[in-house]
Amino acid sequence: MGRIYAKKAHDVLMSFEGNENSGNSWEHKGNKYFWNIGNEQEQGAITGGIHVYCQEDGTPDPTGEYARRKGSFRIEANGKITRAGYGMKKHLNKDGVGYAINS
Repeated sequence: MGRIYAKKAHDVLMSFEGNENSGNSWEHKGNKYFWNIGNEQEQGAITGGIHVYCQEDGTPDPTGEYARRKGSFRIEANGKITRAGYGMKKHLNKDGVGYAINS
């Protein structure tokens, strides 16, 4: 069985526009990041991790073959983005519908 999320939260996450064909990666301040979905939330929110590509020793490197966790994101069931750092929120819902951090 797949994960179950609120439609508004899912729509916001699916609005993500990355820099590549992978659909979940982007560049921010010279580093390359990607997101992945975490555990299912009872309220219908979507949560997940934000990771940076790096070298084996953890030094950020956009061409690196390794990754380390840098933070997390959360999109509430109503579609509000309450946590999304490292430039991720700039890639969510670019059509101007008006979702925003803590609004």
